Amino acid sequence: MQVLLLKNIPKLGSAGEVKNVNDGYARNYLFPTKLAEPITGGKIVQLGISKTAQAKKIAQVKLKAISALGKINNQKITIKAKASPKGTLFKAISATDIATAVLEQLGQTLKPEQIVLQHHLKEVGLSKVALKFHNEQANLTIEILQNNEQEK
Repeated sequence: MQVLLLKNIPKLGSAGEVKNVNDGYARNYLFPTKLAEPITGGKIVQLGISKTAQAKKIAQVKLKAISALGKINNQKITIKAKASPKGTLFKAISATDIATAVLEQLGQTLKPEQIVLQHHLKEVGLSKVALKFHNEQANLTIEILQNNEQEK
């Protein structure tokens, strides 16, 4: 029986895919749990239209990502953080901190998931960070400066 998967199912497929499964598996598990629905003649036409629209949407998102990538690639941002006299930060710099600094300094929105950090940045100085956009990559230099001003 052919079914349209409504959600990702491990070892079977991703949402939106059409798969052949046993009739019992479809009727007893996939349909009652709303993980899939049966394929009919009208569904096949509708699937073709929705896949085309989805492909256009993905192409637009990728184009925007590449444009943003060009603006961010090989740029340098500065982050001030409190540190010990030896240059060790009291609080590590995370992907969220980097995304916020990129938005403030470069005007580009990044999601923390797009920033590839091997580990949090914990020392004053320069660090290189990779950014990943839809299978495209960019580099960003981060300069961490010591900021030990007294708050009043």
